[in-house]
Formats: sequence, structure tokens, C-alpha cells
Amino acid sequence: MIKFDPIDTEHRAHLLANLRKRFDYDWVQQFAKNQSTPCLIFDVEEVRSRYQELQTAFPLIRHHFAIKPLPLAPVVEMINRQHGHIDVASRGEIELAKEQGVASRRMIHTNPHRKIGDIEHAIQHQVEQFVVDNPKELNKFLPYRNHVKLILRLSYPNDLSQVNLSYKFGVPPSQGLDLLETMLKYKFDVTGVSMHVGSQSDHTELFVQALEKTAQYFTDAKEQLGHEFQILDIGGGFPAEYNKPVKSINEFADKINPLLEKYFSKMKIYSEPGRYVVNSSLTLLSTIVGASRRAESDWYFIDDGLYGSFSGILFDFSGYVMFGANELASDQDLSKFIIGGATCDSHDIVHDKMLLPKLNYGDITITPNIGAYSWTHSTNFNLIPRPKVYDRQGNLLG
Repeated sequence: MIKFDPIDTEHRAHLLANLRKRFDYDWVQQFAKNQSTPCLIFDVEEVRSRYQELQTAFPLIRHHFAIKPLPLAPVVEMINRQHGHIDVASRGEIELAKEQGVASRRMIHTNPHRKIGDIEHAIQHQVEQFVVDNPKELNKFLPYRNHVKLILRLSYPNDLSQVNLSYKFGVPPSQGLDLLETMLKYKFDVTGVSMHVGSQSDHTELFVQALEKTAQYFTDAKEQLGHEFQILDIGGGFPAEYNKPVKSINEFADKINPLLEKYFSKMKIYSEPGRYVVNSSLTLLSTIVGASRRAESDWYFIDDGLYGSFSGILFDFSGYVMFGANELASDQDLSKFIIGGATCDSHDIVHDKMLLPKLNYGDITITPNIGAYSWTHSTNFNLIPRPKVYDRQGNLLG
């Protein structure tokens, strides 16, 4: 059984205030009627705003938006309009970026493990920057070494991030010099180093520690192997709002920027933000399809769930805050409810103590901040169609 965190009432009030600024109750009711639920409302202005926040907070960094949290064409198009950069990890993501006019020179391929055909496909599309984290992967690149620039990925495991990416990717700094020596032995153009402190990290000290260790690695590479890097990729991990408060992006900038200036100011600096850019861009509308009282607990059943928009609970360890649409119009008395999803799987529970007002069959619920790692890996389990994504004008996007 999934363990759910209690709803933070103060943070819930903060989220509701933001919802009321963005959505009108009557508009939501009409939108749900016209499009039918469950449906996701995409707001491209949220993408523009979040990406600009990163550009302002980190002026030294070229931010490569990671497509995987929300692979929608309008997202990539907006990043391109901001003269942004793109992090790709598959053929499909390269093609999506190219379709939206992103130049190959503004892409970096960050998946450390690929089929040889994927390397060939990327090179055919003029993508030349690839991340590598082990010697065996180098063998795939040998026939193409004159066409690629490699970035060595270091590993910094931790238990403080929501998703520990260093469990699967990266080489420990203690082994990184051996890997670099092998790369140089085979005459690869090793242009940089990448790192990642983990996804949804609300701990600035993780970035501080990783940057200081990486700076030492740069020094060791120069002193022991005579190699100087041109690129630092600090990865992603900046936190987005879900069911509890997180540090602002400026708090991260205050810790990270001085280290970038101290150690890395003479080189190109990349990042790979994903979640932070798109999480607020999707808002879910769902419908109450049933209610019951079971074992001294009150239940609402909705037409979405873990296999749909709330898949982030399973795959991303995320938590969400749901509201009754009637709360957009006025404050309501709240009680705790278990939220059952739409499928016949008893595991399909969205939350076991969600705070909600009294709602009836057919009433609309609204869930903000569900843009990252939600719709992208939703399914049609039970042959229930995955939720559709619309812009605010009602145009179908996905």
C-alpha cells in the first residue's frame, strides 16, 4: 500500500489562492462540460514563465530543457521561442525537437546507454554531444569518434532527492579519471563533465557538495592527465511545487552561482531542467463518479487515477493536492476522504486522507501542478483511455 503524506493545510491554502487567480469557477464548469473529464488543461504561459525564471536566476547557464517530463510540441516550441536549449534522450525526442525548429547545435543527448542505431540516428540529425558513463559504451562510439563530442557523467548518490538518478547513471569520481584516461586513449573529444544530484531535490547543499567535488575532479584531470574540460553540465533536480512547500529557485541560485563563478566561469555551463519548467503547466479536471463509506472512512471515486494522470504517484513518488471546483467560487468546509481511482485495481488509490469539501456525483475536482511525469506515462489500463490534453481554448494537444 502506498504511504501518503498528510495534506499541508497552509500550503493547500497557498495553492488554492493561485488556482483562483488562474481559473474561474464558471469557466472550469463549462470547460469540463465541453471537453469531458478527465482532461488536462495546458497553459503555455507557465512554461515561458518558469523557463525565464531559470534564465534570470542563472545567467551563466545554458538551460537544456529535458523533454521527458512532458513531451508536448507546444512546450518545446515555447522553449525554442525563448532561444533555449534541449536535452534529448531518444529518437522520438530528437524528432520532436527538430519538428519544432530546434537547431541540432542546441541539443545534448543525455541518455548514457543507447542502441548503436540510436547513435547513428542522432548523428544523422547533426546531434554531436553525448553523455557517457562507462567504458563499454565507448565501444559503440568508436566508428563515429570523429563526429561526436563526449561528456563524462559523474555519480553523486544521495538519499535526499525524490529520485536518486545516480543509482542508475554516472561513474564515481574516484573511478572517473580511469574512464577519462580510456576515452583519451581512444582519441575521443571529451569536452565536458555532467552531474546530477537527483530529481526533485529541495536541498541546496547537494548542489554545493557536487559542484565542489566536480571542481576537484577538474583539477585532478588537469594535473594527472593534462586534460582541460570546456563544459560543465550541472544536470537538473530543481524542485517544483506539489503537496508541500519547496525552496525558491533564487535560494538555489544564491548557493550555486558563486561556485560557478569561482570554479567554472571560463567554460560553458549547461543544466537539464525538466520538472521545474513544466509542472505547473498542466491542471487536471476530473469528476466525482461515486461516493461511499467503508470501514469508518469516507470515499470519493473519480474518473482518473494512478493509471492515468496520477501515474506520478507510482512512477515518480509524487503527491498531489486536489480541490473541489466549487472552492474556486467560495471557501468550503473540508473533511478527509480516500480518493479511489477509475480502474478495478484496488491499488488504484490517489490519496487516503485528501482534504475536500462535500461533493456529489458529477461534481468537478481540480488538481494543479500535475504537468511533470504524469500524463507522459499514463496508460489505458482497463481500456480506460488516457486523459486528453487541451489548451485553454479547447484545442486538443495530446
